[in-house]
Amino acid sequence: MAVVQVVGYPWTLPPTVTKEDELRRFVSLVLLGLSVILLAVGIVQRTVLAPPSTHTESIAIDQPASLTLLDASDVNTVSRKQFYSVTGGAEGLTYSDPTDTTSELVEASSTRVVVAYGRTRDVMAWIDGATYQRVSVVADTGALESTVTVGAEARVPDPAASDIWESVVVSDDYLETSVVLPDDYTLVIATDGQLPAPASFSVTWTIPVDVTVPTAFITIGLGIGSIGIGIYVWTLFQERRRRRHRQGRMPRAPRGPRWRPRSVFPTMPRGRRVRRFVVAMALVPAVMSGCSAPGTDATPTPVEPTEPAEIPYVAVTEKQFDRIIAAASQTMATADETRDENLAATRLAGAALKFRSIAYRLRAASPDLGDFFTIPSGPVRLVLPQQTEAWPRSVFAIVDDASNPDSPSVALTLVQDSPRDNYKITYAVSLEPSVVIPEVASAQLGAAQLAPDTDLLAKSPMAVINEYGDLIIKGTESEFAASFAADTLQEQVGAAAKAARATELGASAKFSWKEDVGSFAPFVLATSDAGALVVMTFIESETVKPKQQGSAISTSGAVKVLSGKSNSVTGVTAQYEYQVLFYVPQIGSAEPVRLLGYSYSLVKAFALPTS
Repeated sequence: MAVVQVVGYPWTLPPTVTKEDELRRFVSLVLLGLSVILLAVGIVQRTVLAPPSTHTESIAIDQPASLTLLDASDVNTVSRKQFYSVTGGAEGLTYSDPTDTTSELVEASSTRVVVAYGRTRDVMAWIDGATYQRVSVVADTGALESTVTVGAEARVPDPAASDIWESVVVSDDYLETSVVLPDDYTLVIATDGQLPAPASFSVTWTIPVDVTVPTAFITIGLGIGSIGIGIYVWTLFQERRRRRHRQGRMPRAPRGPRWRPRSVFPTMPRGRRVRRFVVAMALVPAVMSGCSAPGTDATPTPVEPTEPAEIPYVAVTEKQFDRIIAAASQTMATADETRDENLAATRLAGAALKFRSIAYRLRAASPDLGDFFTIPSGPVRLVLPQQTEAWPRSVFAIVDDASNPDSPSVALTLVQDSPRDNYKITYAVSLEPSVVIPEVASAQLGAAQLAPDTDLLAKSPMAVINEYGDLIIKGTESEFAASFAADTLQEQVGAAAKAARATELGASAKFSWKEDVGSFAPFVLATSDAGALVVMTFIESETVKPKQQGSAISTSGAVKVLSGKSNSVTGVTAQYEYQVLFYVPQIGSAEPVRLLGYSYSLVKAFALPTS
């Protein structure tokens, strides 16, 4: 090593580059080279040498049936994410009237493609013994193969029009769609249910690729490269620091040692004695721990493993209900525009259909009559399906109207009579302002539907409607007044409102009222607190008679249309039917019954017969 001697000074200046610096620089270059190699290996494994991320299999069925099925539990064995490519094109015989299986068979063709999926139990119930092709994955090769199951019928209704599916995609000529399905779902490919299903399609699976090893190479390479760069930068920093030191001022001449008195306090040992001292101190706790009392290990109490509770099967899923309510809303919008009662009957039944039919009749007589609220398409606030695998099935839902945020929420009950029938709205009521819905189960768990005459509640449904009718007529004088919470329906048509009406028209007419239970069966669905949501109807008959002999009662509006009389000397009876939604608490509860919502309509009017 070269030594620089400065005349007049007894010391030497250090060189700017030392062997340590050269060693550091060499190590940094080695680390950087290793980093480049690791990064290259990782990138190559992630790109050039990476296995394929997809796997595609195609199939051409020689004699396709009207339906082709693929069970998710089978195709998921390759990968859970699939991409289907289906080419349309089918020829065959179809009924001249698809809704009439006794109509004549005619030649037809179509390029339509339908791909739908739903829960396997529901799909098989909808197929109901029809002929179908089942496509499965060959375990050894991964290829697709088909097997036919011959049923009692070769044709089925149009799958795209059914409520049984959770999702339906329809296209012409060619269809592509990707799905990720649970194992208990089935995918169906069809044309229209009459013609054979598309014969050719392919399935592409997205294969998850394990990138753990190449990612580790890249990560380690980046880490080693960072260390190499750090060492190289540190070496440059040290060299520059020494160079600045050589170019600066000369250091001061060394001074002799100063005399200092010896400290009276003991000093810590230095050098190797420090290490011995530290080691000795570190051993103290270890030695002392050997003198401590032996501990007792807690023996865990064995716990018997418990199987998870089976989730009950429910009538619909949330995604499926979104499709159902959207389709029902669209159908009803068309039916309302044209006042098509037959079309409305495809989505309404029971009290809801009765109210709509009368509204159409009144609207036909006058555009100012026959008001009815829109069946909204969503958003859906609440879905409470019945817990059942059988049919008929029921659902309770609360739906808002996105097109009219100021409109009240609508509570609906829907019933599906069989797998191939669509859900129909049986009750439709507007909720009370600021109503509080009792706590109910989630859509995944559903709720039990109780019998109309159940005695598991504070009051039976029939007792509720009879007592509420007595309250409407008698008001606070009713013996059942304390059993019901206050509501807006009592304010509008209760005893006080009736008394005011009788006072206003009492000079020329006599009024009487009667309450009767409606003809539609109550809908009862359990809540989480052992109470129930109860929907039913009652009919209020208002009879008006002339007070003086020889005078007549004049009619107008809806009463005139339904009665067909403009006046009557004997009197007129108008019948109003109310759809009411109650919350009935559990048995033994002191909580009052609450009205959650209602809707009403004039359903009948007639002149009284002569005595």
